[in-house]
Amino acid sequence: MAEQGGGDADGGGAGRALPPHSPSGVVLQTVEMHTGGEPLRIIPRLEAAEQAAAAGLSLLSLRREVAARQDHVRRALMHEPRGHAGMYGAVVVRGAAAAEGAHLAALFLHCAGYSAMCGHAVMGLGRFALDYGLVPAPTRPETAVRLRCPCGPVTAFVPWDGHRSGNPVRFHSVPAFAAATDLAIDVPGHGKVVVDIGYGGTFYAFLSAEQLGLDVCSSKTRDLVSAASAVTEAVKKQFKLHHPESEDLAFLYGTILTDGKDAFTEEPTTNICVFADEQVDRSPTGSGVTARIALQYHKGLIQLDQTRTFRSSTTGSLFTGKAEAKFGNYNAVIVEVSGEAFYTGTATFTVEEEDPLKHGFFFNAALHAGLGIAATLTMALLSFDRYCAIVRQPRHKMGRRRAAQLLAAVWLAALALAGPWYGLAGEERREARPGAYRCVYVLPWGSSRLGPPYGAALIVLCYLLPFAVMCFCHFNICRVVRLAESRVRPLTTYGHLLRAYGEMRTATTVLIMIVSIICCWGPYCILGLAAAAGRLPFSPTMDAVASGMAWANGAINPLIYAARNPNISVLLRRSREGGYRTRNNMVAYLSVPGRQPQPRSRAERVRERYINRHSGPPGSGLSSSSPASGGELAMWACKTPAVLFCRDGQPDTISEATLKAKAGTIDTSL
Repeated sequence: MAEQGGGDADGGGAGRALPPHSPSGVVLQTVEMHTGGEPLRIIPRLEAAEQAAAAGLSLLSLRREVAARQDHVRRALMHEPRGHAGMYGAVVVRGAAAAEGAHLAALFLHCAGYSAMCGHAVMGLGRFALDYGLVPAPTRPETAVRLRCPCGPVTAFVPWDGHRSGNPVRFHSVPAFAAATDLAIDVPGHGKVVVDIGYGGTFYAFLSAEQLGLDVCSSKTRDLVSAASAVTEAVKKQFKLHHPESEDLAFLYGTILTDGKDAFTEEPTTNICVFADEQVDRSPTGSGVTARIALQYHKGLIQLDQTRTFRSSTTGSLFTGKAEAKFGNYNAVIVEVSGEAFYTGTATFTVEEEDPLKHGFFFNAALHAGLGIAATLTMALLSFDRYCAIVRQPRHKMGRRRAAQLLAAVWLAALALAGPWYGLAGEERREARPGAYRCVYVLPWGSSRLGPPYGAALIVLCYLLPFAVMCFCHFNICRVVRLAESRVRPLTTYGHLLRAYGEMRTATTVLIMIVSIICCWGPYCILGLAAAAGRLPFSPTMDAVASGMAWANGAINPLIYAARNPNISVLLRRSREGGYRTRNNMVAYLSVPGRQPQPRSRAERVRERYINRHSGPPGSGLSSSSPASGGELAMWACKTPAVLFCRDGQPDTISEATLKAKAGTIDTSL
């Protein structure tokens, strides 16, 4: 990583000692701002970007170049631990990239990738350009700051008193237009909705929250975000966007839910913007205001120079917007948007090369992937536990602390395995692409620096290998148990008998869950490996089925637990046999003469076969250590320490030495 400096924008920190960091690592100096509550982390200089721009790349091409070669800068500054899920940033590009009469160029960063336009960032950059000397001769009372954005040229107008910039800042947008109006979209979970699609430097879908059964002012933000994201995905699948100048701009950036007040009024209208990877704009969204004004002008709901006020539903901050002028012969308008931007400080970020999270991490995505991996690894651990308890019979008690340590290790390993994918993912991970495999966490292969080998290795290590462990464990369990021939292990007392019953019931439950996991995750693994091997295209139906089955497994497991373990709350305590430790349970467990319960379990058939085999001819007497059958067998099992079942030989009382050995054999179940 090449060292990057802040140049003029060191925030006065040049004389301060930096914390320990790698000499060859990156040192990033930033200026922190916010506009209407939406953060803006400005990177005053990125030399690698300026060198690429000097080769004559357009900003859209430079955007792709930075995403391919310098994306570690975005991840380090936008993602945790230096950033957060709502962080936004801008890279200032000077020199050749700011030619054609512009004072500076800018690339816009967010947690999921790169944007083509950002209104709140333009306002902040307007002030930054004046205060940090990027405009040679600012004029009073207002200075025009010309910026080049990936979507085109934008001009910001910033108050200037001769010493510092001020507020409010306004800007004139690129030509904005309506891409589609009254478009019917089928949104899963919400049915048919009617949306408008507008362009204000980037494309947004607009609809009233009421259509989704929500209120933009009072509904929970989580519900608004989920609904808006569903609309975004539905529009991407059902409507193809087109931009008249560049197909690089023809992508849906997000969805804006409104209060439905589109007709002109002096009262503020409220909206919330959900963009990129479910990121929420804290401000009213500058490019969103631009697109909404263009839509209202297109529908005849607003005239030129009529100013509307827009309120953010999250922070209550306000922007104003108006259609300034028509653009050429097109049905497009230049929109003026105004708001307030403020400084919050400066920062210097360093990197230590040995830090495993030096490039940042995206917690939500890594958690989603980690949950799937943790579920599979946990089932493998439970299978191994059943194997040890039934087949290997270890003599040392595991204990709660060791069990908790093993489970914690499984979860840490799951997050560690899932993290690199999202830590190294590239731009626009959530954008639909032809032939992209987008199951639960194996997203488009081309967007990761690790590529197909990492995804394939993840499937092998986290799914196929645990499946093999599960199959091995339960194959040996079933071979040892052989309910039709013998019991699991020599049983000496009533407590041991009940423990064996619990062991087999638990092993059967785990086996059912393993079959469920293999059936649910099998299509996912097959499609993932096929995609890694040949980048094969898959239909949306195949992708949806594989993803749905994988997610459904999380809901099926609790149902299996509930159906198979009515005494699960007791089984999880120190003595699992405590849930059955009653004389009535024992009598019910053992067959009683003259009563044939229907249907009979395999365990009951085994007990009956054993009793018939060893009870002797009719009329023969049994010793005190060999009960006759039925109820006597139940009472005898409650009182006499005897071997009820074994693989070879007849039942008999056990010696004192054997009793001591048996007392040392302790179950180790998780």
